[in-house]
Amino acid sequence: MLEREIKFRIWCKELGKMIYSCKSDEQGKREYIPFCFPIGFSGWENYELSPLMQFTGLKDRNGVEIYEGDIIKWGHIEGSIENPIRVAIVEYNPDLQFVTQAYTFRFGCFGYQDTDKYIEVIAHIYEFDKTIT
Repeated sequence: MLEREIKFRIWCKELGKMIYSCKSDEQGKREYIPFCFPIGFSGWENYELSPLMQFTGLKDRNGVEIYEGDIIKWGHIEGSIENPIRVAIVEYNPDLQFVTQAYTFRFGCFGYQDTDKYIEVIAHIYEFDKTIT
């Protein structure tokens, strides 16, 4: 069984960026800190934060970690076996899924399990209107 690092992120609307969970590794001990906010960031309870988004344990073709809430595409890489190009949102519901407008691809049945060759993260749901072209 493959071991997957468990980590999360949240979107902070006021900062306009993702905040990631952190780990400290003191004396070989793995300890997770809830979230690493920027220096000087205080009163986080007054900020609009998204729900937690979990790391899937997968990376895309550019080495980018894939989290829930990411918008991914596939079928655009030369040599890929699928046409047309697909764009999907990454969700856990209850297992890992890539959800398009027309279909839900469950990762366990997904033809592109080599995500590091065929899938590309193009945005996340909180920046959808700014980055999708």
